[in-house]
Amino acid sequence: MKFDRTKCVAFTGHRAMSYAAGDSAEVLRSRLDTTLHELYARGARCFYSGMAEGFDLLAARAVLDLQCQYPDVQLIAAVPFRGHGRSFSAVVRRDYEHILRAANRVEVLAEEYSRECFLRRDDYMVERSATVVAWFDGRAGGTAYTVARARSLGCEVINLYRDGQMELF
Repeated sequence: MKFDRTKCVAFTGHRAMSYAAGDSAEVLRSRLDTTLHELYARGARCFYSGMAEGFDLLAARAVLDLQCQYPDVQLIAAVPFRGHGRSFSAVVRRDYEHILRAANRVEVLAEEYSRECFLRRDDYMVERSATVVAWFDGRAGGTAYTVARARSLGCEVINLYRDGQMELF
């Protein structure tokens, strides 16, 4: 089967997630679920998670839930380096390991940590996707880099922070 970037979605978001006034984890999950169903209706079948704490793991869990309804949905775990989850708290590490076991494919992108491994992971996901779903509140860092990279490659960027359509650029 030929790879089709137009059917692929990548996630990017902050590890420590701040919420806009009136938002909560439940509001975000509802927005995320609605967005995933809409993307599925538009033909998306392949979803990349960078497997970081915060938004990445939340999005991966949402994709696994979507997969219960639509078995043709694929979750690809893009792990930046071997042993990436070792520093997570015990609770987060259990969730991380569960997601890795449930993923359709796990891509470990480097054998060991380096300063660039997270940016390489972000590039890997964005270069294979037509859409990026973000939780981006305007802070500098990896999420800002990934959103800018996605835009430079012509990807659609859906920002779920606040109303799901807010432009921060």
